[in-house]
Amino acid sequence: MVHQYKLGGYNIVIDTCSGSVHSVDDVAYDMIAMYGKEDDNRIIAAMKEKYADRSDVTDSDLKDCLSDIEALVNASAVGYLLTRNASVSGAEAGCQAEVGSACSMAAMAL
Repeated sequence: MVHQYKLGGYNIVIDTCSGSVHSVDDVAYDMIAMYGKEDDNRIIAAMKEKYADRSDVTDSDLKDCLSDIEALVNASAVGYLLTRNASVSGAEAGCQAEVGSACSMAAMAL
């Protein structure tokens, strides 16, 4: 589950399943809001239209951002499965659970 909000001029994205907090730029923030609701081509077209005045928003950058979002979603899915069926807590299940879950989420993101 991903939560987005703006605070003090920052775009904050929280992924509760993987336990990660991200500060992202406006383009990534908007892309995350559309991810899963629109297909990739529609997201890229919408971002190119919205940020047409910015020379730093290129097709390549938008595709890279989508790839990063997909990696985070995949890692989050592993985190969700682990928290529902096992443990990610070192205090609860030992350091093997903590390190193993982190490595599993990182491997999925790659």
